Amino acid sequence: MQSPNLPGLRDVDLAGELSDLLGLPVKVENDALVAAFGEYMLLAEKPRSMVYLGLGTGVGGGLIHGGQPYPGDHGMAMEVGHIIVTPHGRKCGCGNLGCLEQYAAATGVIASYAEATGEQLLAHEIAARAKAGDSHAQAAYDLAGSTLGIAIAHLAKTLDPALVLIGGGMSQAWPLMQKALKDQLHQDLIPVLRDKTQIVVSGSGDQAGIIGAAYLTA
Repeated sequence: MQSPNLPGLRDVDLAGELSDLLGLPVKVENDALVAAFGEYMLLAEKPRSMVYLGLGTGVGGGLIHGGQPYPGDHGMAMEVGHIIVTPHGRKCGCGNLGCLEQYAAATGVIASYAEATGEQLLAHEIAARAKAGDSHAQAAYDLAGSTLGIAIAHLAKTLDPALVLIGGGMSQAWPLMQKALKDQLHQDLIPVLRDKTQIVVSGSGDQAGIIGAAYLTA
């Protein structure tokens, strides 16, 4: 196994080691893919394909296609946080420049606000300032929304999902990102795809990952 944000964790048999320790069968899966499956199973009407984007410290992604989670041939599908949205932009933990999570994750919002003001605040504190009329705080969330719109446009053009579901802690600030995201998405999509993909914010709180894990091991 390998993670772009944990470069020192490589080729570790985590499932085997945990299974030996616990005396139980263990399955390891990407947390965003597990959350995607949980969100999918909670839907009353299930689309043929669905993309989940988890906005937190980073940006995770999961694809459900034909009712099944899709991990990719190497277990690395939907590393959405590492789509490059700003060429030659901020340095990412994966080693590249300008990755989505450097702008649309909580750490990205913190960086945007710090660059503009010199203040180091938490993302929820910046959200509170944006709601109170702080233009720099709103700009940080506008940048998060527009870069997320760029990424979703790429996903829509390659996967054509019926639904994009937004979750994770940063989704609580959706009203601050929504307009910039939708404006950028409309601009970047080819005309035939405009207004075709539904974008919904999760209402499951932090339960989707637990539910998805339960279904995957059932």
